[in-house]
Amino acid sequence: MPLEDGPRDPGSSPVDDLLSHLGAWRALQSVSDAAAGRARTRDLLARSASVGTWEGLLVDLAEGSTPIIAAAGSFELSGRLVGVAKDFVTVEASNGRPALLRIESLTSIRQVGRSAQDRRGRPAGSRTATPDVTFTTVLDLLCSECAPVAITTSSATIRGVLDSMGEDVITVRGSIRGPTTHIRLGAVIACEIC
Repeated sequence: MPLEDGPRDPGSSPVDDLLSHLGAWRALQSVSDAAAGRARTRDLLARSASVGTWEGLLVDLAEGSTPIIAAAGSFELSGRLVGVAKDFVTVEASNGRPALLRIESLTSIRQVGRSAQDRRGRPAGSRTATPDVTFTTVLDLLCSECAPVAITTSSATIRGVLDSMGEDVITVRGSIRGPTTHIRLGAVIACEIC
């Protein structure tokens, strides 16, 4: 900003004028720097999103314990995404119970109740899950504990005790003398621990 050659305020000195102009220049520079910083941030987010993966997106959402609605076909589960393993995610459901959802069954994840932090940047999705724990490993552990579960397939939700597990089949017992249901492992979408 050039110094003006017009009349000056009678009480101001050339040094005061110079300081005033330097202050104005500094303010303009700060605005310009802030705009450039926002542009860099947008560019980095765009680049990060362009190399994103489904698994990486899930990892980012889990790290933020993000409130979500997970969909697998017509099945939906709302809660907080809290963990990502090799082939499943863990959602702390709205009812407080943990649920395991197979990654291959998930069709979409919708973020809900976005916080101020979420608005500043989208999940990048460029990383991978680290745990080597698999869905079948966890089901096998639940079988050994005779855990009460709700197993969801594309056609039904079966409630009971996880009784046994074979190579590609699980058995859920409804009660002590209740009906037994055999479920093809590949048909399982989710397992909620009751």
